[in-house]
Amino acid sequence: MQNLRVVVISDASPRFLWCLAQRVQNEVPGVVVCGLVHAAEPQREATKATSKRFRAGLARFGDFLLRWLHACPKDPNAANRFSLVRSARQVGWPVVTLADENVGNALSVLQQQQPDLCLALVTRTLAPALLAIPRLGSIVVNRLESTVDDSEAGVQKQIKVTVSRVQGASELSCTRTLLLPIEPYDTLTSIGLKTDLVGSDLLIQSLTETMCEAGISSGQTGYDSQMLSYLDYYRKKKVDGAYPAQPAVRTRPAWKLFLISLLSLPYLTLRNWYRRCRGRFPVIILVHHLISDNPHLLGMPTEVFFRQLEFLQRHYRIVSLSQAIELLKSGVVQEPTVALSFDDGYQENFLTLRSVTQATGVPVSLFVCTNIIESEAEFLHDQARGQHNFTALNWQQVLHLSRNGIEIGSHTRSHFDCGSHDTATLQRELVGAKADLQRRLGQRIRFFGFPFGKPENMSDEAVRMARSNYEYFLSCFGGENFADGPVGEAHLLRKSHPADLWELELTLQGALDLRQLIKQSWGGQAQEVARVRATALRSTV
Repeated sequence: MQNLRVVVISDASPRFLWCLAQRVQNEVPGVVVCGLVHAAEPQREATKATSKRFRAGLARFGDFLLRWLHACPKDPNAANRFSLVRSARQVGWPVVTLADENVGNALSVLQQQQPDLCLALVTRTLAPALLAIPRLGSIVVNRLESTVDDSEAGVQKQIKVTVSRVQGASELSCTRTLLLPIEPYDTLTSIGLKTDLVGSDLLIQSLTETMCEAGISSGQTGYDSQMLSYLDYYRKKKVDGAYPAQPAVRTRPAWKLFLISLLSLPYLTLRNWYRRCRGRFPVIILVHHLISDNPHLLGMPTEVFFRQLEFLQRHYRIVSLSQAIELLKSGVVQEPTVALSFDDGYQENFLTLRSVTQATGVPVSLFVCTNIIESEAEFLHDQARGQHNFTALNWQQVLHLSRNGIEIGSHTRSHFDCGSHDTATLQRELVGAKADLQRRLGQRIRFFGFPFGKPENMSDEAVRMARSNYEYFLSCFGGENFADGPVGEAHLLRKSHPADLWELELTLQGALDLRQLIKQSWGGQAQEVARVRATALRSTV
């Protein structure tokens, strides 16, 4: 049967448009993308543009100064720098940037492609002539329409996302409406990121249903048929207790951070340039748990995380865990390098974390607990703190994340404290979790992250078992990973991921522990970290 030719339109970022088109092509059999239309925002007034240019100039100078202090190249992520035109050209998709002055050109290009269907994810009204070109009409998802829900808990603000069908010159007819609650720490940025993702999921589902109605497809996609069931989690979610108007993100007073920055700056600058000359930067692996706009002790708001990734992309090379391993094996790390990991596998991350990674293209790794995923239960460490209503991912979601570039690692079956010396229980938790993941995901599991991750949570028996069953295991007690480290490369060190950008920068530079900083050798190897690492491994290394 002939494939369905589809044009994809969006006024979100170019990277998001590309990701949406890739999802359409990969997740819905029988579909061929034949063109992309980026509905760019209208030009702003010149006065506003002038003031923004001045602020942008100051920001560029600040970026230059910080890159010099880091001894970092101008564009550390140049190899992964995204270009919509270049990416689309590689797969043969024509790209049109839609603005008021070139609507005629867009119409001409799309008419040449002879599309069967148009998929549009927009916040503004598109020209009817544009949507009338496809033979089977268009599916249009409009987002960022605010509404109010009079629920039992009071008046709750929500965002309405609507799906409409357009056939020929007929008017829009709404076929579905979804409501996404606005959470306590939501901002315009976080709402935009999340509704972009919800809208793309809606488009994939609506496209699948349209193809089934037309007899083109059986409805089997690369995503579970209940792709939007995660929204039920948010609609039913109620956070216990009061919460502050703004999340607390800084754990140290500003005067202390200023003093640490001032005292460590000369040493850090000289050390960084020495590392640059030798090609011996460390790979810093950060560990976090939850991106959430609801208050949680382990959470970070969506916009805070998004802004951090924008900063990291300018000043550090960001790699996946697998890429980090290859760098360490090569013996050469020529720029400051960071890898991001998330533990436990919270349900919330399926919307928040996924929305940020799709918008930025940043790779992350996720360590999950298989028994908790099986039951979609709350985590015991949350319950012990009185934190409720934060449940785990389900298997369909883990599978979808794995298929879309997120590395999945083991975190035991039940978030077990591996400081235990009970070999039988450790066998069930460590080895059993790997077997669960490989059976469910159909792929090799290379990484194991120790729950809690401190030296006291890593018994000799647990370390031996991790080393013999996984290629790499990760702790959480700090330290940096060097290509020429004195300890076996199977053990990877991780640092906690602060929510405050200032603290994050000092963490990445190793400035928050001055004693370790003073004890570092001039060659860039942290002797104290090596000592703690060797103590954790004891006689097993």
